[in-house]
Amino acid sequence: LDDRGYDVVEPSLPLVAATLPESEFDALRSAGWKVARTASGALRVVCMPHVTRDGLRAFIADLDRIRE
Repeated sequence: LDDRGYDVVEPSLPLVAATLPESEFDALRSAGWKVARTASGALRVVCMPHVTRDGLRAFIADLDRIRE
């Protein structure tokens, strides 16, 4: 996400949190992704053990498509 211009926030854990416009957040949900917000309002994506690289690639592809 950092490479795509989003401000990635700390701490470094098996999750990613980044600032994301509300419209992009809503579009991810509409696309079927189960995304949530942190207490401060950042996008929160948890990478559980069952998450595959293919799943992550699909998420990033959808995010790129939504952002265009």
